[in-house]
Amino acid sequence: MYGGTRRKFVKVVIMVDVRTRRLLSVEASVQGEGPSEPEVAASEVRRLHAKGKKVVKLYGDGAYDSDVVFEALADAGAEAAIRIRGNARLGRRGEEVRLRLALGYREWAELTSCGMRWIVEAFFSAVKRKFGERLRARSVVGLPAEAMQRFRAYDLMR
Repeated sequence: MYGGTRRKFVKVVIMVDVRTRRLLSVEASVQGEGPSEPEVAASEVRRLHAKGKKVVKLYGDGAYDSDVVFEALADAGAEAAIRIRGNARLGRRGEEVRLRLALGYREWAELTSCGMRWIVEAFFSAVKRKFGERLRARSVVGLPAEAMQRFRAYDLMR
């Protein structure tokens, strides 16, 4: 293999207030290191709840369909608008799975308004448009730090 090293990807998890479209939190790590996306989301929900901020609903794609996230949302008294897999087992999120299976995807999506996830996707798109996709940092410590700085800077610029 020419060059000897593979490119490292940075995984960024953000939480955005749907009403104000302001950044609530940002967490980044290099691919293969650090916690998974559901673990980060669960810890952020718990942290926001502990700070006294009311988490009403968490919008997420199928990557967040995890017992860890649903437990954190239950502890915070928040709803989940997370796309549940079609073959999901009942487990800790049994109520959400039963509702999804009973209504079918389209009706369930309308009821939970899980389509509001576009706000987070738009935030990602705007940051990439403003600053580009490439990071200048090369170290494992610098890559996530630079990514988080970009999201915070964009939130301040708005």
